[in-house]
Amino acid sequence: MIYLKTILSTLFITLLLASELFISYNNIQYSNIILIFFPIAFCIIVYLLLCYLNIKAVNLKFTTVKFNPAISVLLMILCVIFQMASFSLESFLELNFLEIRENFIERTPTLGEQLVPLFLVYPLIHFTLIFSKKEGYFNATSIFILIALMFIGFTTGGRQIFMQILLLMVFLKGKALVTNPRNILFISLFVLAASVVTIGRYEKENFDKVIFVETLMPANVNPILIKSNESEFYKDIFLEFSFYFGHQIPGFCNKVNNIDWQWLPKYLWAMQPFLERQLIKAGILNYSQEERYDNFKALADNTGFFDVSWSTGFLDIYYNLSIVGSILFFILVPLLLYNTEQSRLLKPDDVKYKILTAFNLLFIITFFMTPAFSDTTIFFSYLILYVIKPVSA
Repeated sequence: MIYLKTILSTLFITLLLASELFISYNNIQYSNIILIFFPIAFCIIVYLLLCYLNIKAVNLKFTTVKFNPAISVLLMILCVIFQMASFSLESFLELNFLEIRENFIERTPTLGEQLVPLFLVYPLIHFTLIFSKKEGYFNATSIFILIALMFIGFTTGGRQIFMQILLLMVFLKGKALVTNPRNILFISLFVLAASVVTIGRYEKENFDKVIFVETLMPANVNPILIKSNESEFYKDIFLEFSFYFGHQIPGFCNKVNNIDWQWLPKYLWAMQPFLERQLIKAGILNYSQEERYDNFKALADNTGFFDVSWSTGFLDIYYNLSIVGSILFFILVPLLLYNTEQSRLLKPDDVKYKILTAFNLLFIITFFMTPAFSDTTIFFSYLILYVIKPVSA
């Protein structure tokens, strides 16, 4: 089963990158890893139980929605215009993505910027619809959407948007992405754009990744990786990859000890920050996102890890949903996967099935880093896909 293979392979790669072969982490309470293994095993058991009992899947009636290229392009143009208000042109031209990222985090969002994640939903679904085709998935519309998404990634100084879109493309096309030179060119440019953001976040500060890793975390970089100074660029790229995908589980094992466990969810709506923000504005929730985020960062106290380091989606779930909420969440996950696989209205060659499966795989992989469902665009795209049948206009 593709979901089980993805879970196990992602877990293996994450643990491998946190081994002494790359960056070794010290003073880690690895006994807490049971809090990762147990929910994985629990989800597998629930899924197998659903299959054994042959539970009837929920077959939602689909509303057919025709996706128009002109609407997608118009929405992407609006998103680009709104997003331009959040960054400094001078920093952008200098490729100083560290400054861009800091300004983006500290800014007060305009109304237009707050609408960007919602405006992106239609183009993103359209993009996945185009990409699910056997041929012609790099057409004018998909290329324009891809370039606009890259621009938004540049103007936020963030790398996650690049990773999420790349994963969706891989899950939708697989080996077909590298079957001809044109595909290789587009993918290479996309990866290069992500690399530019990564490098630009550090080089203006004379940033040394080895010092960063060994100073701000209980870790040591394998001397073999830093022995030669002749390939500084490649060393930094490799260290960035190892750190980016390898520090989450060690961080989780130390930070989870600082959780104040409760029976009922403490921050239920924190799983989707956009909805949480609207409920706070309406006075329904009596706390601020800044307060919740500061409390979450405080989990890093006395752990050796810096407060904004990723620590898997498991930490987010346990912190925000506590005991009962976490149990319900880990029941919901196999139910959604089972419903995608068993629905009578979805078949393996169906476009909707392919897209939903790609999103499911995206959620699984990013859950070992920072959960993609907390991204407003990804979250609403997934919800809408459940109740529509996307077709090309």
